[in-house]
Amino acid sequence: MDQSRQAMHRQNYVRVVCAWCQATLRFERATTATRGQVSHSICYACFAPVFQELAPGTIPPPRSISER
Repeated sequence: MDQSRQAMHRQNYVRVVCAWCQATLRFERATTATRGQVSHSICYACFAPVFQELAPGTIPPPRSISER
């Protein structure tokens, strides 16, 4: 019974992965998530070089923990 509850609870989350390197960034709670649902974002390691290509000579500031 506990395993069933845990499985049902896990289905309410969406896994967020980096679109570039496919690393798992976080899990977000969702009201209508389907099993195995994935959303994409970009991790800082992949974002930094892309940002420098878009705006040469600038470096994005590090994010604080409260912004994550």
